[in-house]
Amino acid sequence: MQDRELRLDQLAGLADLVGAAERGAIAPAEGLREIARLREAPPRRDTLTTVLGYATMAVGVGLILQPTPGDLVACALLGTLVGALRVWSRLTTIQALVPLLASFAVAALVFLAAKQGAPGVTLRTVIPPLATFLPGGALAVGTVELACGDRVSGTSRLATGVIQLLLLVLGMLAAAELVGLPPSAAFRDAPANLLGAWAPWLGVLVFGLGTALHHSAPPRSLPAILGVLCAAWIGQLLGNRLFGGYAGGFVGGLAMTLAAYAVQHRFGGPPAVVTLLPGTWLLVPAALGLIGLAEMAGEHTPAGLASFWATSYTIVAVALGVLAGTAVARGLEERDGGGASPLEGAEAGRG
Repeated sequence: MQDRELRLDQLAGLADLVGAAERGAIAPAEGLREIARLREAPPRRDTLTTVLGYATMAVGVGLILQPTPGDLVACALLGTLVGALRVWSRLTTIQALVPLLASFAVAALVFLAAKQGAPGVTLRTVIPPLATFLPGGALAVGTVELACGDRVSGTSRLATGVIQLLLLVLGMLAAAELVGLPPSAAFRDAPANLLGAWAPWLGVLVFGLGTALHHSAPPRSLPAILGVLCAAWIGQLLGNRLFGGYAGGFVGGLAMTLAAYAVQHRFGGPPAVVTLLPGTWLLVPAALGLIGLAEMAGEHTPAGLASFWATSYTIVAVALGVLAGTAVARGLEERDGGGASPLEGAEAGRG
């Protein structure tokens, strides 16, 4: 069966179904029928909204990674192109090739602009339109599973995430070869911020809005998603400021997990998985890991290795923060027995 990513509304329904099964409130046969219904449920958003939601996500990532006017325009245009490609691919049998195709198309257009002398074009112009292919969630969940002793699923998920990154780099390499741009010039990382310190804060909110639109979030869940994203971002910044190093990832993971549980259990919001998953996409710097791999491919080996290892350490820190937050939240919520992370199964929306 073709792999198929579950949307946020489907994940919410699945979480509710699991809760009903744990309480014995649903028969096995009825549960199986509900799973089949959830898998085939149509998106809550129309095609145009879904595509524009992806473009909004790309602009949000651009505000965080490279907030310059030219890059944001490129993010919007290229994000619309990739969003349309994603929607079209769901109607075909080539979904497994979409990351490679999208990476190739985006990189070819960006590298062609760079070859024609467009100013300020760097590797960070390529990354935001590929936002939804960055395996931040898979890498975080895989690390959590390994920490919990689930070696087979954890290793499999981590390997899948790394392969996804390699496919994206392969598409970029092919694009650089086609355009005739030397890898040393194509894979150049030169971060710039021409808008000010407020841009990444706005990027968090824009990213959350785009995520809710593109991934068909459940009704009235946008405030909860934005709240958890802000908790993750503020926690990361505070961790970096107070403790330095990779503590920001740990504090960010801890803060977003506690916020997600509070939203679900104290304020009657959506299941924690719906708000936590976008937080892992935001916190886990798969974009930096992709930049590191691309830099190594472009002969910037020292800088690439530094980015890649920094990404690896941060992934572990975020995963530990999620585990710690889960332990604290489950200790405070008597009805949430057991120690499983709410992220378990979040990336299992495939198959």
